[in-house]
Amino acid sequence: MSLVVRPSSGEVPELEDGLYTATIMNVKQVKLDQPDAYGKTEKLEISLEIEVDGEIVSLDPRVNIAWSEKATLFKVAQAAGLDPDPFDSFDVEKLVGQKLKVLTEQEEGRWPRVTQWQRVPARKLSRRTQEPEYEDEEVPFSTAR
Repeated sequence: MSLVVRPSSGEVPELEDGLYTATIMNVKQVKLDQPDAYGKTEKLEISLEIEVDGEIVSLDPRVNIAWSEKATLFKVAQAAGLDPDPFDSFDVEKLVGQKLKVLTEQEEGRWPRVTQWQRVPARKLSRRTQEPEYEDEEVPFSTAR
């Protein structure tokens, strides 16, 4: 796995509360200097890129290293469209490059935080581009246009 280091601006990005399409750029394990409220000292950092008005906003939300149907990481995998199984191991590298929707909230002077992870709706083909399906039947007429 290659390590990509981005320049740190030190500035808190301003991001209106809302739903955005994001791309997962990287997933890495991080060790916290101080335990969180539940005593956890290790998390997964999910690097996201969101395009807002032609500019890229980067967010790095952290989630617990836990795997069950109620775990945030499981919900991220579902939102990324990966159809995860809560009873099987999961390789977090599968998340890299996936698109999903994130709902963000931001308090003044603080970094935006992801409050919800959602699947990007599948694109539907227009009626003109859909090909009819025939199962083991002879096509009764030409479908050429």
